[in-house]
Amino acid sequence: MNALNQAHNKAMDLATLALIERKRGNRQQASDLFEQALGYELKAIGEFESMIGRVDEPTQPTHSVLHRSAATLALDCGNTTLAEQLATKALTQNPPNEITQELQQILNEIIHQQTRTPQPESILRDEGDQFD
Repeated sequence: MNALNQAHNKAMDLATLALIERKRGNRQQASDLFEQALGYELKAIGEFESMIGRVDEPTQPTHSVLHRSAATLALDCGNTTLAEQLATKALTQNPPNEITQELQQILNEIIHQQTRTPQPESILRDEGDQFD
């Protein structure tokens, strides 16, 4: 459990720093920190999955909490495919109701992001281009 906790705690610390940098407008630093946080959270998931069957502890809510956190970090990194995979995997393991709702919110956000239509070019800009 120690390696799992260390990886998860490191991920959460990095995510906190990323949110601070995002708030300050430092997008690249925030992006880098979110990527690092995601890596640590995926490591925590790997540690947890390697323990299943060897440790006499229930898998819930730890399984769904780790996957929810990783899915959220994947969204922060712009990786909707990974976020969807993580949230879906968590839902297959019968998570507690509160976490189920949060995972469904993540999936709704993914759908929202995937269905956003790109903004059309400005008409003025298009017309201006014709006169160059």
